[in-house]
Amino acid sequence: MNKKTLIVSLVIIIALGIGACLFYFSRTDDVVVVDSPVSDSITYTNTNYGFTFTLPVDWQGYSIVANTWNGTALTNTVASSGPKLLIRNPKWTPAAPYEDLPILVFTIPQWNSYLAGNFSISAAPILASELARNNKYVFALPPRWDYDYSTRYQQAQSIIASDPLHTFNVNALIPSAPQISYTNSSSDMIVVDVPFPGAVTGKEFSVIGKARGTWFFEASFPIVLLDKGGKVLATGIAQAGSDWMTTDFVPFKADIKVPQSYIGPATLVFKRDNPSGEASRDASISFDITVEY
Repeated sequence: MNKKTLIVSLVIIIALGIGACLFYFSRTDDVVVVDSPVSDSITYTNTNYGFTFTLPVDWQGYSIVANTWNGTALTNTVASSGPKLLIRNPKWTPAAPYEDLPILVFTIPQWNSYLAGNFSISAAPILASELARNNKYVFALPPRWDYDYSTRYQQAQSIIASDPLHTFNVNALIPSAPQISYTNSSSDMIVVDVPFPGAVTGKEFSVIGKARGTWFFEASFPIVLLDKGGKVLATGIAQAGSDWMTTDFVPFKADIKVPQSYIGPATLVFKRDNPSGEASRDASISFDITVEY
């Protein structure tokens, strides 16, 4: 092999080697591209009751509607009630209501009493189904929650089927949220379960919680709802659910009805009943909600 032939052969070999390298490193099936992770879900966290709920990313902008479940006594027991939270699709409108994701919140003793047949929460002969529980609460799905076949009910069904609710433990008393304002009072005097600070409500909603017996007079105390300008929108009377002549906590419930013309921010004020009229005995708590539908 002469020198010229050798040089040509070397050039060909080098060219082939370079070509092979370019082919190898340009193969898309061998290239690993690391992108910033894109989340395909969002999470609602409720620190009052101790749970998280995973939602599809197209639910961004969802709202939480605070409501109440009411039990009908079936035995010689006091009828129970508790929080009912609706996770609402951001595209929901009164004209096209998307299927809500409902969560019933029971205390563990309430749930045990419910399973024992002491009260019912539905006319249907079907029990609510437990989704999860923590150290204080049981979270359940209402019976026949999707039988109205609202818009996108199939997606709501698939979300529930994906095991979206997970719990964490909470303190014995619901922690006081920073949005709650106290006047001569504290969370050791009155605790509101529903609605919670920042909740979205309808124009008719229930208020439930517990207060020391000293907060009541003749088994009741007043509740006032103020509009964004501080004017009275609605009033209600909280009624004790058991003997109020005690210094222990007593359950209470009240119904609030807002004028149909009002939509927007509002402030709930819970006043200690003070028949004496002495300013030094006044006490209250308040927090903001939103009246939306």
